[in-house]
Amino acid sequence: MGGLDKIIEEIKDQANAEAGQILKEADEYCDEYMKEITDKVADEVEAFEKKEKSKRDLYDEKVKSGALFRERNEILKTKQQCINEVIKEAEYTICNLETKQYFDFLSKLFEANFDGTDGEMFFGKEDLERIPEEFKERIKAIADNKGAKVNISDKTKNIKNGFILVYGEIEENCTIQSLFDEKSDALRDIVNKELFS
Repeated sequence: MGGLDKIIEEIKDQANAEAGQILKEADEYCDEYMKEITDKVADEVEAFEKKEKSKRDLYDEKVKSGALFRERNEILKTKQQCINEVIKEAEYTICNLETKQYFDFLSKLFEANFDGTDGEMFFGKEDLERIPEEFKERIKAIADNKGAKVNISDKTKNIKNGFILVYGEIEENCTIQSLFDEKSDALRDIVNKELFS
């Protein structure tokens, strides 16, 4: 092998060594770059998954919350219906008591509402026609006890179940309907406690 061949061989060896080094560095760079890209993609995927999971969780929570809200509303609505039915039933029961019991109730209602002022008591047509003598006596005794006079009028008012007390220009509605209307909140509280506590 001549000197030229030897020089060419050395140049080839040196070129191969440099090419090997360049390839090695290129491989390392590629590996490092790929690792960096892979890590970045993994981070982005993880961030995306977290974001989507957060969205799903929020959606699930909204769906669950909405379902619970609708369920609570249905329960409240059902409770209200039950309470209304019980109150209606109580009003119906009082309005349909036997005559003696009915007028015993009305005399207690009169006593609770009578302020001791002279006045007149008005009934609806049906009630006026069935007033027992005992009721009239009881009303007179309650009024006498307070030093007043209350007449049961022969004239009727357009009312049903109960009476209206008239003191001069003042009218006090003591119908069963007005009693239930006036006490509706208190009655709802009582019925609610009895049924649902």
